[in-house]
Amino acid sequence: YSVLSNYWYILKKMFLFSNTKVLGDILFRTSEFFLESFSGLWLLYKVVNIIENHGTISDVLPWILGTAIIYAIYFALRKIYECIIKDCGNIDIQRGFETILFNKLAEIDIINFDNPNFYAEYNKSIFCTQKVVFQIFSGIVNLIAFSIMLLNTIVFICTLDAWLLLFCLFSVSIYRLGKQYGELRAL
Repeated sequence: YSVLSNYWYILKKMFLFSNTKVLGDILFRTSEFFLESFSGLWLLYKVVNIIENHGTISDVLPWILGTAIIYAIYFALRKIYECIIKDCGNIDIQRGFETILFNKLAEIDIINFDNPNFYAEYNKSIFCTQKVVFQIFSGIVNLIAFSIMLLNTIVFICTLDAWLLLFCLFSVSIYRLGKQYGELRAL
């Protein structure tokens, strides 16, 4: 519970300091995962389906070109975002967390400044504002993006055949049980 509340606190503060960076990172990472799953599942399925139905290259080409155009637009927008908005957002977020840290520092009794343990904790806090906060945010963004990709894959499997989803869940369950059995045998 404590870890989740800390993550939620970090996410709220990051959104407060730079909502464009937070929303942009979530949007672009989610879009990347969605495009990867789209091209890996839906496009491949469509191309194979066209080939199985004795389609020609002119039937396949619009799907491939359309996907290439979508990828080109995505990568151009992402590069603009990374060069212009993301770095400014990182600076705003780091400045915001450092401001919180400095305000807390102003509340500390002056006697603590002579304590070497205080300086160790303070240096750890500075490191967290510069590195750990962004690593935690990256993990949260990846979790959101992966969840959307997983949902896309489940929808794809269900559109093919709902029984395939049951088969996939059964396969994953067997894999997990086998892995746990192997770990127990290793003890």
